[in-house]
Amino acid sequence: MNNQEFTGAQKDSDDGGRASIPSEAKWLLNSLLTTAQDCIYFKDRKSRFIKISPAHARIFGLSDPEEAVGKTDFDFSGGEHAREAFEDEQKIIETGEPLLNIEEREVWPDGSVTWFSTSKVPLRDDSGFIVGIMGISRDITERKTAEAALRASEHKFRSVVESSPTGMYFYDLRPQGTLILTGSNPSADRIIGIDHSSLIGLPIEQAFPSLVGTDIPERFLNVAKGLLGPQTFEMPYEDARFGGFYEVDVFQTGPANIAVVFQDISQRKLQERHIQQVTRLYAAMSQMNQAILRSRTRDGLFFEVCRALVESAHFDMAWVGWVAPGNPKVEPVACYGDNFEYLKRIEVFCDERPAGRGPVGTTIREGTTQVVNNFLTNPRTSPWHDEASRSGWQSCIAVPVREKGRSTGALAVYSKVPGYFSEKEVILLERAAADISSALENIDALAEFHR
Repeated sequence: MNNQEFTGAQKDSDDGGRASIPSEAKWLLNSLLTTAQDCIYFKDRKSRFIKISPAHARIFGLSDPEEAVGKTDFDFSGGEHAREAFEDEQKIIETGEPLLNIEEREVWPDGSVTWFSTSKVPLRDDSGFIVGIMGISRDITERKTAEAALRASEHKFRSVVESSPTGMYFYDLRPQGTLILTGSNPSADRIIGIDHSSLIGLPIEQAFPSLVGTDIPERFLNVAKGLLGPQTFEMPYEDARFGGFYEVDVFQTGPANIAVVFQDISQRKLQERHIQQVTRLYAAMSQMNQAILRSRTRDGLFFEVCRALVESAHFDMAWVGWVAPGNPKVEPVACYGDNFEYLKRIEVFCDERPAGRGPVGTTIREGTTQVVNNFLTNPRTSPWHDEASRSGWQSCIAVPVREKGRSTGALAVYSKVPGYFSEKEVILLERAAADISSALENIDALAEFHR
């Protein structure tokens, strides 16, 4: 986030902690916050709420998230939890060290207890100054209740297992040192999307072949042997049957027996990625705006924009291509992040030949934004598949740069992640291209003035 977004937080203003957020950031943040099921919140340096998600507002018993702005945890929950949260947040602000995946017990004024799994990270402006914190808290009360029930009563074990909303696997350690899958619950079938009955009796490596070569089987084995206590971690898994990102708890249920409790957190991880992307995108926008104000030459402007997109937005490569009047060949005039000299090994045109039908050539020819999220398999990019494969490009977006109203160039950005570019990247890059076009007019006008 840029300096203007957290001016109130930095100066410890008396406006109740409310910070000024640009309209673009509001649109992106609101679209994320209104769909998130987890509690997402932003606080200033005094731990006052700047913005919270509707899910968080419901936890607080508020009808409108705006009612929380300027308030602290002391206004909503018990003193002990509020004090601990405040101390944790102040330590983050002082040290810059995040607090990840901690479990918090919160006692509400009516005596009810809620458990949360919480991560908090520092928010920094573009100069690196910490202006507050951002947190995600997920209600894990059901999971904690289920775990407590499992440990407390063997008699209730089966009913809890069958009714648990989280998936469960059960393994026995055999004398030869092999972990055998001995059972699962209905939620495991529902979450994973397969019938586990055919897997019962198989060693863990056969039941879940993608675990081979990881430390997971050994970790489970050590828990079953009593060499490790209960383990909690997050992990991706994918094979030919299913895939996703999962939170996993593993603990002993008896000598040489373990239970594995899991749930699919793919959507939560996607939300976390969206928050990171929003922060990075607007850091890049801030840096690009500064570059536009500072640049006095076309080449300097193009280079600084490309650098901002790679360094601040964390794209893998950015370049600007330009065409001369009467010449269909697109010449790179600036690039950043091209560590494999991809641009030196390819040719791009803006006419109808095959090398002109890719995203950059089409953008210049038609004056429209082009997104290719499957670069290595898309027929339009076939002239560059070999070189793109060497460089690792998986996704690409190209937006037109106009001069005197004509599309004469393109800003192209690449990612090594398939399917990377979505609407928010389109909005950012189209805005950047428009700012470049305006800056070019100013640079040309200034040059004309000095002639």
